[in-house]
Amino acid sequence: MIGVAGDRIRIEAGQVYVNDQAVDEDYVPAVYADARSYPEFVVPAHSYFVLGDHRSMSNDSRDFGAVNQSFIYGKAVFGYWPMDKLGRVR
Repeated sequence: MIGVAGDRIRIEAGQVYVNDQAVDEDYVPAVYADARSYPEFVVPAHSYFVLGDHRSMSNDSRDFGAVNQSFIYGKAVFGYWPMDKLGRVR
């Protein structure tokens, strides 16, 4: 999740900005980076702007828009990546 309701999101040549602040995304490996741009977008009420961490192959808010909070539910109980952290979420 990159942005919440009211946030202004834009992407310039792969660099993500939230409310005009560049986001340091050290969790996105360089090999998965994407150079796509996205025009400024204000996240609507009760919604979230989501981006996958495998940017060059992710279908995310750049493709389908913000996600309404009513579609986000669940609880993480098991992690499988990275492999050295495989197991139950504590």
